[in-house]
Amino acid sequence: MYENEYDILMKTPVGNKFGNISFNIIGGTISGKLKILNHTENINGTIDRSGYCRIKGNIVTLTRNIDFVAAGKIESETLTLSVKDERNIYEITGLKK
Repeated sequence: MYENEYDILMKTPVGNKFGNISFNIIGGTISGKLKILNHTENINGTIDRSGYCRIKGNIVTLTRNIDFVAAGKIESETLTLSVKDERNIYEITGLKK
């Protein structure tokens, strides 16, 4: 079970996509799951004391797998991430469940 869970919205060129992200923070390390586009994939990364983070993972779409690096801030009730792949940058916002 994950200690942190957020409902998320990812803005894409073809419309908004909804999902959730669940993770644990141990020390300065994040590990968990990203569920979006009907797929659940592992994520991992780092976070500092002020909430700034860098997360790596994979998003599965109908046409390809997207390896990404996300950077942003996780706060007690919200998160904001900028997800960058080889083609685009997507914004993810979330609210704690």
